[in-house]
Amino acid sequence: MALSGFSAGGNFAFTVPLMLYDLQNDVGKRTLSESANIKKTRSRPHSSASNRKGGSGHDLQRPSGGSTLELPRPTLTTTKSSTNSIFKLTDLEPTALEIQQEVPDLRLRAIVSFYPPTDFRQTRDEKRATNPLPEKNLPPMLTDLFDKSYMHPLETIDFTDPYLSPAAASDTFLRAAYPEDIILYTCEYDMLNAEGVAFGERLSSPEIGKKVHGGLIKESVHAFDKKPNPIRFPASADQCYAEACAELKRVFGGRSSFDERRQLDKSKTVDRFEDHDQRNQMTSEGERLIDDTNMADGVEGNDSGRWIGRPSMNDKGPGHDKISKREADGVL
Repeated sequence: MALSGFSAGGNFAFTVPLMLYDLQNDVGKRTLSESANIKKTRSRPHSSASNRKGGSGHDLQRPSGGSTLELPRPTLTTTKSSTNSIFKLTDLEPTALEIQQEVPDLRLRAIVSFYPPTDFRQTRDEKRATNPLPEKNLPPMLTDLFDKSYMHPLETIDFTDPYLSPAAASDTFLRAAYPEDIILYTCEYDMLNAEGVAFGERLSSPEIGKKVHGGLIKESVHAFDKKPNPIRFPASADQCYAEACAELKRVFGGRSSFDERRQLDKSKTVDRFEDHDQRNQMTSEGERLIDDTNMADGVEGNDSGRWIGRPSMNDKGPGHDKISKREADGVL
């Protein structure tokens, strides 16, 4: 199977595989709790925080009851309406995983993620400063609503947990939990672009060794493909989806041409991860923030988590040729 998502869903596409890997290795299993109280999560063993304290970063021997996640047991309630009484659950039904600890037998073949947040260790102000056109950022009123909705209450959240910030995970964890093929798109005029590019570069580095497709879409804003248009669906959105589907077709054994996997180039300039070409031009403040905020940290010992080069800079060196069309047309 493959996982896909946009924005917050793009974050899920990167964090769910980490949880699945832990569950399949008897680490961090979720359990139902009678109490609905939300407890502050501690740094997980694969996170950068625990690694900086001397943790192994890949400890599969901790007790199975050591999950930091607790879920309330659903209860049946009655809601009055003008016409009838509506019975509903206050939460999702418990799953076989939560009740019987049965882990589904799943194999991930690819991740497709569009403009995801990958590192909540940085503040919104730090993220905003990385956008070369700050006026294109989502307004604070909207991002505050997102943060308070997805991470409530904020004061209880451990932002170094890889289940929230996949960029905080160790190289070892990411290498083991993620499939070989990653399809990632970021947007130049998006506060999430710098961290997304950094994460993509890190995933394709020799330390992790994933094949990262997609790239940085120039002169595009967050959710560029979600702008309502009653007349016509945006061509760039259609092309972006089509080339992502072409990549998935290749991953699952079909044939797709180089041109099919580069359709977005017809309407947008895309700095491709595969090409190691020039990334987006950030403000000097954005570059400083990347250097100062441990954006690509999250590893233990000598298992370096630094990406090769710095996102959005000229990182192509002499003799580093682009991928050939013949190589790109091959199938797995």
